[in-house]
Amino acid sequence: MALLAGTAAAQTPAAEASRRLEQGVDADRLRDAARDARGDPRPAPPEVRQFEPQRRTLQPDVGRPEEGAGSAADGTRGATGMGQNPQR
Repeated sequence: MALLAGTAAAQTPAAEASRRLEQGVDADRLRDAARDARGDPRPAPPEVRQFEPQRRTLQPDVGRPEEGAGSAADGTRGATGMGQNPQR
């Protein structure tokens, strides 16, 4: 036991920081595994949540324009600025 205490005291600050980082990563992985096992959704980190309002407004311009929420039902030019599909 005394040998372990002497070894731990002899660690450099970098080695100690690395050990604490590894412990933190292991704890995060265990927490995520437990959350997944329960079926709980993972919360988005704050770095991601700050861009959520912009992400919702920037939708990709793909798919069928007549199925878009802003287009008119009769196929005429709607609020999105897209008209009827000229290929049909």
